[in-house]
Amino acid sequence: MTASNEQNLVDHLFRHESGKMIAVVVRMLGVDHLQVAEDLVQEAFYQALHTWPYTGIPLEPAAWLTQVTKRRAIDWMRKNQVRLVHHSHMAREENLLESNPLPTLPDELQDSQLQLVFAICHPALSPEDQIALTLKIASGFGTHEIASALMTREETIRKRIYRARQTLQTQRVDLAIPGGSVLTTRLQSVLKVFYLLFNEGYLASHPEWVVRQELCAEAMRLTHLVWQHPRTRRGEVAALMALMSYHTSRLASRTTEDHELILLADQDRRLWNQSLIRQGHYFLQQALTFKPISIYHLEAAISGQHCIAPTLAATDWPRILHLYEVLEEVQPSPVLRLNKVVVLLQMQQLETAADLLKDLKQDR
Repeated sequence: MTASNEQNLVDHLFRHESGKMIAVVVRMLGVDHLQVAEDLVQEAFYQALHTWPYTGIPLEPAAWLTQVTKRRAIDWMRKNQVRLVHHSHMAREENLLESNPLPTLPDELQDSQLQLVFAICHPALSPEDQIALTLKIASGFGTHEIASALMTREETIRKRIYRARQTLQTQRVDLAIPGGSVLTTRLQSVLKVFYLLFNEGYLASHPEWVVRQELCAEAMRLTHLVWQHPRTRRGEVAALMALMSYHTSRLASRTTEDHELILLADQDRRLWNQSLIRQGHYFLQQALTFKPISIYHLEAAISGQHCIAPTLAATDWPRILHLYEVLEEVQPSPVLRLNKVVVLLQMQQLETAADLLKDLKQDR
């Protein structure tokens, strides 16, 4: 393999594995040492770049990187005389590293990632800071990439990430999936961050970009991670997965080559991804086996109605209107009422639509 290919592999692994590795190290050191964990992971990738050209690519490069990072973490703890987050954690890690060349198990990675995500979404952090730190730590995005994806200055992103790290440290946030009512409340924060992250990709706020697919994909990956864990396998998580699946299924038909938005009426439905639509159906069915019904259930059901309609005219507009009315009872908003106007126009209820539009203008 050439040096260029090795560089490409390392870049790929950093994007897809660094968040998992940081989570594992933070589980050892605690959230107080988040910056140290990031540095140790970067050092492991640096070592790979300078070792693999001579030794060859390991059979399991991700496991190799995680092992190196763990060794560096243990060395750092010894050098700095840092107490372990968990008693006998160091001894257990050392024994595993000596007896097993690939000690990190999938369950450990999943638990560590999820714990880190829940820590990042602590209510002491603003939603903007939560999104920036999630992309940086859990998703492996660089500062420049985050700024580009969110259409924000790099300096702003650096400040958000610094502020978020400081808040986690001063608040002494536990690295754990909370229990009881705290879990329910924190899960809502986690899902809101994923929802905002997805919307920033699907409905990009910058005029030069209509869609940022990498943000949509990352929001879906993180939501699915939450769904996979037995403690967070809940109806609202499945409903959010359904909503994201339905929306993503239509991405190929939403924009022109010049990044201009194509309205639903003008989209080529043959371009809609049927596999993702089926995935949306699956997760919506899963979501409906749980109580209570969340806003994600309702939004997913609305999006699902659009996805199953063969044409705009064949859409079940009365069903969609009913879903909007239920959603309005739960979470009223001007945007939702404007969507109702569009539905009423499709149903030829022109007078009712005009009255609602008039009310909207008066409320401005």
